[in-house]
Amino acid sequence: MGNIIGSNMETWAVNQIKLRQQLLGLKQLPSGGGASEVLAQQTNSTPWIRAVSSVNISIDKSRELTGNGRYRGRELAKEFVLFNGTVSLFENFGVLIGEAQQRFGVTNNNTIINNFAYGLGGIDQGIVPMPGIESLSISTYNRGSLRKAELKIKAHNKKQFAIIDSLYMRPGFTLLLEWGHTIYYIDTEIKDGQSIKTSTPQYKKSANFNTDAFRNIIKATPGNISIDQDRILSDIRAERAITNGNYDGFYGKITNFSWTYNIDGTYDITVSAISVGDVIESLNVNRVEIDDKTKPVTSPTSNSKATTSSIYLNGTASNGQTFTREFSLAEAKKYREYYTQIENLPTGAGSGGVVDQKVKAAGGPKTLIPPPNIVASEEKSQTPLLSDKDKSIFNKFLYELYNTLSINLKSKGTNIASIQSPSSPIKNPPTIKSISSPHTITSYNLGNDGKDLVGISTKVNLEKSSGISGENIGSVTRMSKNFPFLYIKLGSLLKFIQDNLLYYNTPKEKTDKVGTPCVTFDLTEDNYCFTFPFQYSLNPNVCVIPFKVFESNDTEIKEKPELVYWEGILGTSFKTDSDFVGNVLNIHVNIHYISALLKSCTIDNSLPLLRFLEALMADIQSSLGSVNKFTVSYDHDTNKIKIHDDIPLNKDFLEKKGIKDTPESVAKFNILGLRNEGGNLFEGSFIKNIGLTTTITNALATMISIGAQAQTPSDITNATGFMKFNKGLVDSIAPNKISAQVSSQPKDDPNKVLAKAYTKLKAKGSIIYNLYREGITPTSEMIDSQQTSAATIFRAISSKYSIDEENPTPTQSFIPFELNLEMDGFSGAKIYEKFTITTDILPPGYPEALNFVIKGLGHSISNDSWTTNIESLTLAK
Repeated sequence: MGNIIGSNMETWAVNQIKLRQQLLGLKQLPSGGGASEVLAQQTNSTPWIRAVSSVNISIDKSRELTGNGRYRGRELAKEFVLFNGTVSLFENFGVLIGEAQQRFGVTNNNTIINNFAYGLGGIDQGIVPMPGIESLSISTYNRGSLRKAELKIKAHNKKQFAIIDSLYMRPGFTLLLEWGHTIYYIDTEIKDGQSIKTSTPQYKKSANFNTDAFRNIIKATPGNISIDQDRILSDIRAERAITNGNYDGFYGKITNFSWTYNIDGTYDITVSAISVGDVIESLNVNRVEIDDKTKPVTSPTSNSKATTSSIYLNGTASNGQTFTREFSLAEAKKYREYYTQIENLPTGAGSGGVVDQKVKAAGGPKTLIPPPNIVASEEKSQTPLLSDKDKSIFNKFLYELYNTLSINLKSKGTNIASIQSPSSPIKNPPTIKSISSPHTITSYNLGNDGKDLVGISTKVNLEKSSGISGENIGSVTRMSKNFPFLYIKLGSLLKFIQDNLLYYNTPKEKTDKVGTPCVTFDLTEDNYCFTFPFQYSLNPNVCVIPFKVFESNDTEIKEKPELVYWEGILGTSFKTDSDFVGNVLNIHVNIHYISALLKSCTIDNSLPLLRFLEALMADIQSSLGSVNKFTVSYDHDTNKIKIHDDIPLNKDFLEKKGIKDTPESVAKFNILGLRNEGGNLFEGSFIKNIGLTTTITNALATMISIGAQAQTPSDITNATGFMKFNKGLVDSIAPNKISAQVSSQPKDDPNKVLAKAYTKLKAKGSIIYNLYREGITPTSEMIDSQQTSAATIFRAISSKYSIDEENPTPTQSFIPFELNLEMDGFSGAKIYEKFTITTDILPPGYPEALNFVIKGLGHSISNDSWTTNIESLTLAK
């Protein structure tokens, strides 16, 4: 479900785990044929592996490899399906008839392609067996984002090797790998996408070898645009569900190969492949628009009016002292409206009676009457958004957004209340001029509030100084240049990238401009992140969200909300039913910041997608106070890029979404022997090995040091996960670790520092007051100073929610305990799903304080076993 960390396994997967354990726990075999079926499943079930190539062969290549042109197109791939050796397929007018034909017997001729198990590839090197798969291993990396496959193949003569080389040893080409159990039980059927438990377990004496994924990759041709990678992946997911996790598949591209020639004339071949999503690590989204009307580049010409001459301006400072100051013509141009030409002045006029020869060239000295007051602290007139507008399609898109929002702000912007009261209307609230609109190209319709784009016009306070003496003479307020606060929803930004900047397959319809993307983003509504009511963006130059503030004073923070900020400007689509859950795709991101990020992430004129996304989410995380832990990952099952927040979501919210933390809903592995479940029902275990390790990095040292002892929140770091894990334990020497500021407070009032600091964040001169209330542009110094202090307060406040006894909300991400399970082959688990284990070998504190969330899945398939390895991270409950 969306990007949720710790969601439950599918119902059919939970049922399959329980069913396997119940079958292994039978104290008495069923009567009748049931006994032989159970024994057959437990003793005779073996794994199967199959590999199918996507390579399309030309007629010349067919003749080169087989001596016959009939195996052009997909025909050679059909004849060399690696399955139980090598099988061939039969078709009638393009329709696959039955299952693959198994080769058998010994050849009596020297044909290269034949139907014999011995002699395939000819008999020039003697009668040898057909080629086949020896083993397959599947591993994951980047916390399960990407899958790697290593396929080992045996070829017995040169002709077999040449054909395998063309079909399975071509980097960049794709292949389908499938495997599963030959005999198994299921007790859940899939109907209309729903899991329905059967009245009794169903015995499957033979696996389905004619899967939809297999049939579709066989039918795939360069001209068959109805079959693409998304369809193959969908077929694999469906077959997993139908078999209740007793089948799995891998669709990916070949990345490498190696082979060894043996003294007996055989070849040992290793083929490496990776899931198609690896493109996110190298995909360049810095595309240049191709335009056949592009004008030729011309060399710049010098300005004939340019001059290095300067002039002197006479003035009188506020203390009455007169002086003369030299200005360049460019500087003087700013002041011409203030001065008058004094004609026929003799040489030497001005202060000290000496005038440089440049004065003569400029027509004599000029006098400012009176000395002007000008703005000295000018804002930057150019930003990357403006200066780089023609660099790429991405830059052009951002500039178009800038134009749309800035023009509409000037002509149609309206004053909208910046604050609202949750209890009663506010008379004459402060307002900020803003504009919002949907974007017909980028809108992904999440929230449907018409606020995909938001523009805000803010004021800036600038110091004034004398144009002649340079002394400070006050300040002036005016509208900010270049409209620095223009925003686009994160989801809309990702949709633009998906629709315009990726690689695409051939269009399915003539009316389509482009085909399906090589990879897509998960843009569903179930993309959540942790939040809390007071969380706001500490750096509006990066992003903004609506937020609440609470009543407070120097001694306490009250539970009553005081004001709501910017809901009228940004909308409420970031909000959910829970105060502790937000929608990550409805965060509004500053388009000036995006443009600057493009510039900083570009390397050798290339903008890698993953690098850009990781930098984007890291800056959003920092702007929101660093209480979130955003990660960018790839889901190899759905071919989608997802943005996760490692902070667990509120339990009540998850239950409303159907994610329940009950024994019936959560997968539970029995890890040791026979277990009595009551009612004369026993469960066995299909776990082969178990291990729990800790990985303590330097970054975690402070958190562990604090959490190992503290039983109250700390303002140094959020260590609430370890606080719960260590409940009931206190260090006799160092019971708590807190900062010097908190340590100096009376022991009976530990929240005083927090309340005082919180109140200061809302005071006049803060970002909340200046920008979010009054619409005044904050300086970079203000943002930097308040970002550090506010992040400390955020950590302390969010920690308090974790130890709320009535409604605890986890606020800490993974803690460094890694649980690894090795078991009989099972494909029902997915990355980021949670599970529990029986407590036979664990201390009592573990199951009460910890959840296990899957971070990696590996499979090892050989001729006699399919073993699955689950790697998990640990979350505090």
